[in-house]
Amino acid sequence: MDYAEIDTIRNQFQAGEWPQFLQMVSIDGLRGWTDQSVEFNFPVVAVVGENGSGKSTLLKAATCVYDQENKDKKFFPSSFFVDTHWDKIKGVTFTYRLKRGPNIDSFRVSKPTKRWRDPDNAPKRNVYLLDISRTLPLDASAGYAKIA
Repeated sequence: MDYAEIDTIRNQFQAGEWPQFLQMVSIDGLRGWTDQSVEFNFPVVAVVGENGSGKSTLLKAATCVYDQENKDKKFFPSSFFVDTHWDKIKGVTFTYRLKRGPNIDSFRVSKPTKRWRDPDNAPKRNVYLLDISRTLPLDASAGYAKIA
């Protein structure tokens, strides 16, 4: 761990040099999430947990708050959270809190029934998601292949 880099980020953050970052994501009604919130009190965080604990759900929900400058690259909740024969997604709400300069704004994305509803005033920011779910260590993947 590079403590000097952490100190640099902390000093930048305390000096107000991080003008925009996601402060909180709340998920209700999706994959076992029942109105739970995750607060990000620092602009750089690590999300760690056991398999199936909701890390990917949290990160995918977080990508959906922003409106990309390039509309072809926008992340839609319907791309991540799809209806299947055995799982109909409805009654879902994502609530976000963003720090933008001196302001703290809240946004909401929801799927009350059949269609996702995005906020009209979604903040603009390019988001990059590198989804490495299903990446297993070599020794684990050999055993997984036998089971599959």
